[in-house]
Amino acid sequence: MKKRYILIDSVYINSGGGKEILNHIIKYILDRHDINKYFFLLDERFELKNKQIDFLQIHANEKNRKNFYLSNKNNFNSIVCMSNVPPPINIENAPVSVYFHNDLLLNPIKSNVGVLTILKNLLKKQYIKSKNKKKYSWIVQTKLMKTKLEKFLNIKNEKIKILPIIEFQDYKTPIKKKNKFVFVSNFSNHKNHFKLFQAFKDACKEKSYDIELNLTIDKNIYIKSFYYTGKKPKNLKIINHGIISTSQVREIYNSSEFLIFPSLNESLGMPLIEAIFNGCKVLAPNLNYVGQVIIPSLTFDPYSVSSISESIQYAVENNIKNSEIIIENKIDTFVKHINNHV
Repeated sequence: MKKRYILIDSVYINSGGGKEILNHIIKYILDRHDINKYFFLLDERFELKNKQIDFLQIHANEKNRKNFYLSNKNNFNSIVCMSNVPPPINIENAPVSVYFHNDLLLNPIKSNVGVLTILKNLLKKQYIKSKNKKKYSWIVQTKLMKTKLEKFLNIKNEKIKILPIIEFQDYKTPIKKKNKFVFVSNFSNHKNHFKLFQAFKDACKEKSYDIELNLTIDKNIYIKSFYYTGKKPKNLKIINHGIISTSQVREIYNSSEFLIFPSLNESLGMPLIEAIFNGCKVLAPNLNYVGQVIIPSLTFDPYSVSSISESIQYAVENNIKNSEIIIENKIDTFVKHINNHV
């Protein structure tokens, strides 16, 4: 491999918010910078849309990642690890930045996930701590994540920068369907789907109006879930779109009146931002991560079915205020940061 300036290590990124961030970085660099300065190490599951970049895709595990670093450790002037985990070997001759965006790894015991996932996350957390070096710098998306990273991984405050990466786009004028809700998420436990389902059932009881809830859950998981098998009122319509493209998600936002987002843990919560850009009013939990990125139209207690249900009814029966985005996109500062050492 010829000498490169910057390695962007994105192994383990293949879906969700991490994928959105990585795609945005690739697009930004292609549009504004010398792409020949960068080399991307990618997860083999990552769907690469633009082959103009110089890249290698590998099977995502630490053995393969370590082999890459051992073979190329002298080929880069700067290293950026985009998927939470520092380099698998000690890097002496180049500055290292780690972009951390997984809240579940910081305090897995309180993240409302299964026992097996808790154990896996505890091991990952310890591995990350073991690979961190005092000279490495870290990047997060919110002040809350910076506080958590400092506490749970014992990283010094001055070593952590807050640089959220968000793609703000101009969308077409939305055409809203009355009483249409959307919740963009997978089916992980911390997404709080069961309480959401119960809340929508309760919200529809003895009501004359119809309510529609749109989901984006893997279709094989959905047909085995309570959403599909459980009893629900006739005036509650649940539509699952499966795992769909970004453009298809935006179409659903565009036609939905409300985003409801009962998730218990998020490092950022990108759907909160995307939904507002598409003209949705947001119903969100009264948890700290929400206030880092938006001002919602309504809040609720995510641990209470009745609180979620009451917020649904109130949104349908009243003209609630619009939601506001308060976070700023810092991708320009992020790219400047990773270029400072070149």
